[in-house]
Amino acid sequence: MPEDTTGKKYVSEDMPIGEVVANYPEAVPVLLKYGLHCIGCQIAMMETLRDGLLAHGINEEDIKRVVSEINEAIEKVRKALEEEK
Repeated sequence: MPEDTTGKKYVSEDMPIGEVVANYPEAVPVLLKYGLHCIGCQIAMMETLRDGLLAHGINEEDIKRVVSEINEAIEKVRKALEEEK
C-alpha cells in the first residue's frame, strides 16, 4: 500500500471504492473533491480506486496524491479520536 506523509497506510489504489468508503468514511470528502460522486453506486462496490480515478480523468501521478490525501484524512481523524480519550 502507498504511504502518506505521516507514514501510515490504510488505503491503497487497488482497494475497491466501496470498501474504502465503508471502512473509512473520512475518505468521502477527498473522493468528492476529485469528482468521484458515484461512491454509492453499484460499480463503486467492485471498482478499484485506481480504476475509478482513471475513469474520471485522474492520471497515474495524481492517483498517488489522491490516495495519500485519503490516508492523511484517515490519520487526522484517528489522531483526533485518540486525543479525545
